[in-house]
Amino acid sequence: MRTEILQGNTINPAAWNNVVENSPQGSVFLYHHFLTAIAHTWQGILVYDDADNLTAIFPIYVETKFRFSIALQPILSKYWGVCMAAVPFKNDYEKYNYYKKIVDAIISKIPDGIKYFSYNMHPSFNYPLPFAKAGYHLKSKYTLRLNLNPNYEELQTQYQDKMRSEIRKAERAELRMQIDADTKNLEEILLINKADGKEFIKPKFLDALHRIFNALNPTGQVKIISILTKEGEVAASCMVLHDAHAAYYIIANKNPKFIEQAPMQFMTAEAIRYFSDKLSTFDFVSGMSPNFEFFFRRFGAAPVQYNCVERRGFPFSLLR
Repeated sequence: MRTEILQGNTINPAAWNNVVENSPQGSVFLYHHFLTAIAHTWQGILVYDDADNLTAIFPIYVETKFRFSIALQPILSKYWGVCMAAVPFKNDYEKYNYYKKIVDAIISKIPDGIKYFSYNMHPSFNYPLPFAKAGYHLKSKYTLRLNLNPNYEELQTQYQDKMRSEIRKAERAELRMQIDADTKNLEEILLINKADGKEFIKPKFLDALHRIFNALNPTGQVKIISILTKEGEVAASCMVLHDAHAAYYIIANKNPKFIEQAPMQFMTAEAIRYFSDKLSTFDFVSGMSPNFEFFFRRFGAAPVQYNCVERRGFPFSLLR
């Protein structure tokens, strides 16, 4: 087994993406073009098997703040961490022994001197113990996920009764969904909330939003879904990222002016409907906030645990 760490711009995109596409931990957030768009100086840890085939990857993005090196996931990237190509095993001992070798190899290449490290692992990554042994702290987090395997009519039966009523209210108000060709409507909604003192995303992140859209739009891995009133005004808008398996409801907000027409409820239902015959999972991403958790659980989503791997060398408050 061989391990190396390379600058992202020197890594073969096809080889990297092949691991992403053939791994249970693979997601849109690990594609080479996404990483380059959101963190242009990223590095990749690459692990090769005994036949010198690339078998595992781990992106890492190190910044300097207050003269300290920190490794945090960039904004709008939900899951990073360990990504291993799927391989067959004879039994669980063989499987977890292999996982240990991979994770140990990755840990050995994480740069020294990082004062704060915090990465969210994919929900399917279930062997973080080598990180704990190496002095990292494991923290449980939760997202909310909806299984899209039933048809949309069956999915609707999982909605809370009041949620179905609110969706019907939006339909009576003649709200309609459209797929946008750019981020204009989403930006309009974000800026309206900023002006109202309900800032959902900081202005400095608008550049990240543009870069993600520009990187993923050519590959069809991003959708901007907007809800319009019958007069054509934007009532709500969201960005949904997706890979071959899951959709990620990465950012969404509404125009407070139309709150009585339930645009967020309608938009969320329309996003689920859009992906219901295309993918197997709808990940609501924001499962830790009590308000978000309650809202998304009303669509029948279930809590799913994932691990955050952290190492702190100084108080996090210094980064704020």
